[in-house]
Amino acid sequence: VADKISGYQKYTILLSHIVQQITKQISSGYNSYNKGKNKLLIPFMIDMMILPPGCFNKVDDANSKTYDSSGPHKIGNIKSKLKDFNIQCYETRGLTDKSNNFDKATNEKMAKQIIDSIKKLTNNYQKTNQRICIVIDRRWRIKTKKFDAFNKLRNYGKSTPDSDIIDDGTEGGAPKHKKSSSWLTKGFGFGSPSDDKSNNNKNGAFSDDFYNNKHDKIYVYQPDLKKKTSYHQFNGDYCHETLIYLTKQCIIPRKEHYMHIGGDTTDGWLFNVSAHIQMPKNETWYKYEQRWYLFLQSAALRFFPQDMHILWPKYFCDSDEDPDKLTKDTIRKSFAINLEESDPNYKRWYHSIKRTD
Repeated sequence: VADKISGYQKYTILLSHIVQQITKQISSGYNSYNKGKNKLLIPFMIDMMILPPGCFNKVDDANSKTYDSSGPHKIGNIKSKLKDFNIQCYETRGLTDKSNNFDKATNEKMAKQIIDSIKKLTNNYQKTNQRICIVIDRRWRIKTKKFDAFNKLRNYGKSTPDSDIIDDGTEGGAPKHKKSSSWLTKGFGFGSPSDDKSNNNKNGAFSDDFYNNKHDKIYVYQPDLKKKTSYHQFNGDYCHETLIYLTKQCIIPRKEHYMHIGGDTTDGWLFNVSAHIQMPKNETWYKYEQRWYLFLQSAALRFFPQDMHILWPKYFCDSDEDPDKLTKDTIRKSFAINLEESDPNYKRWYHSIKRTD
């Protein structure tokens, strides 16, 4: 992924605070709403997909020698895709490109706005077995001077890298590769930028307004396609494989395409964190049971906070050069949920395996 790893760490921590606050609101409010008869919202799931400015798929690019990192830009305009299915969507502002873009006030403000959107979509938590999608669009960052990783990325496979260097004095004054004007105006160097033909001009460049943003754009919605096969809710006899299936089938719907954008995407840029929240078998011991998954290259991996420090850097270009990358201690202190304690089955399995070592 050609992006700053710190942004993905911050958004995942934000998701943990969102889930924590929702479960708290449900716990304190379900007696007044339902007079103790039913649990609000539970079970539910949240998919959070983050769209990077670019990616480098080593397998495909090594075979084709094209080094095309345009995958996320070919998606086109997210809002127009949701409009094709008359999907109600709430928008809010995400992170800027400043180093101090995730203070407590910013975190709380984004969490509140997203939670308010979820409450509207679920009729103030009255609906159960619901699936919420949060899509965070960071593709605008391809046009910022501070964005170093993607500029480096486009030099892969070139015998003569770009010689123009800039240093705008930000983020430690590290040298930055300068983007050529032709690269910016001719579709960022991509042959077929988008599957939305109406969003590309005659030169192949992107004309969508989100490229002029100064901050990430966050979309909150439910993928209700208004037909028999839909992906915004699940039946009462579900299992975790059912929820994984929903993620794999559809996150961003596409009307004129043979498949939706989902967890089965293998273009290298897929980055989706999925949170499953349900009632535990024994409410005396555990208030809510949670399982979180990370979707990468069509695979679903169990997620735990320490992965952000140990595993995730392997998927990002020059992650060690990100001055805002969160440390192990910061992640541990900031993540709002103890996921090991929230899944008793995993906890029993983990400790039984650990005793055999």
